[in-house]
Amino acid sequence: MKEKLLQLANEKGYFSNFYNVEYYLWLCSLQNWLRNNHNIHIFIQPHVAAHGNVMSFYGRVWNFNQRWLASSFEFNDDYTILFEALCFEALNLIKN
Repeated sequence: MKEKLLQLANEKGYFSNFYNVEYYLWLCSLQNWLRNNHNIHIFIQPHVAAHGNVMSFYGRVWNFNQRWLASSFEFNDDYTILFEALCFEALNLIKN
């Protein structure tokens, strides 16, 4: 997924040196670019059980230019997998 995401980001006009340093920083920088340049927002919220453990993560991509929810996901895996999927969905909203 990393290579596909990097390729798609480059096609959409996003370039950053963080990818070679730390992948998670690159994702955060990409999220910032999506928000500032395309008004596309990524939200991730944990679902926490009564005993305080995180059970899953729920994420959404909002396109505020069009004023609609683009997609939403729930993952039981980890945060980074969800973050990648949401970034991929957000990049696909950008018209070339």
